[in-house]
Amino acid sequence: MAATGGDPRRTPGPAVPKPGPVKPAQQWFQERPSPCSWEQDALDHVRRLMPAAEPYRAWATFSFTAQSGRVNECDLLIAVPPGFGSAGSYELTRAERRVLLGEDPPVNMTGRAVSTLRRTREEYLERVHPGGTLIVQDTAGQMRWWTWAGHRANATLAATLDTVAVPGQHINDRWIRLREDVTVHTWGDVTKDATDRLCLPDVDERAVRGLKFGEALPPRLAEATLSARLADTESAAAVLTEPVRFVRHER
Repeated sequence: MAATGGDPRRTPGPAVPKPGPVKPAQQWFQERPSPCSWEQDALDHVRRLMPAAEPYRAWATFSFTAQSGRVNECDLLIAVPPGFGSAGSYELTRAERRVLLGEDPPVNMTGRAVSTLRRTREEYLERVHPGGTLIVQDTAGQMRWWTWAGHRANATLAATLDTVAVPGQHINDRWIRLREDVTVHTWGDVTKDATDRLCLPDVDERAVRGLKFGEALPPRLAEATLSARLADTESAAAVLTEPVRFVRHER
């Protein structure tokens, strides 16, 4: 007669692997390589660091026509979980700040470039100061700390000053949103000894799932690894040592 029960001594079969995150079919779009080898090396570096997960997408070395009819060139545009944005370094963003403060780029500029630079300096006149950073409250009451520190340093600063930074904001290179009730007194209390207690930024769960070899790491270790990559504690500490001026506009 056929056996009706299984043999308890039977060796179990191989474990079924757990499904990993769904990888997008194509993430990087670049029709032609950059004519500058150093620029292409930088693009390749970004491509290697980009998580293989939704919704990350990147478009490199393309041009587009603005509503004014002007043709513009773009080196890199990246779609990330909060939306489209940039991820400039501290050095690059600080160089941008120096140009806004009056330093001319060491290149020959066309008349159109000179005119555009002049208008841009006028636009950012109350967002840069040679003596430190500015906290500006606009006529709508919103407060922004214009750090010009780059994406990673700003992410580190927002995590460290979480009691005054607006939670869940989209981090960018130039500024951090602050609560509207921040005063000179509360700012002094919050930033006191902040350089000694810098925090790593929070990471998006989808980015953790897309981390290379992330499946081989315990969840907390994978999150800590990615969080460390997103931080710039040295630049964040440098910004915290700079003087801060408050600029308020009447509502």
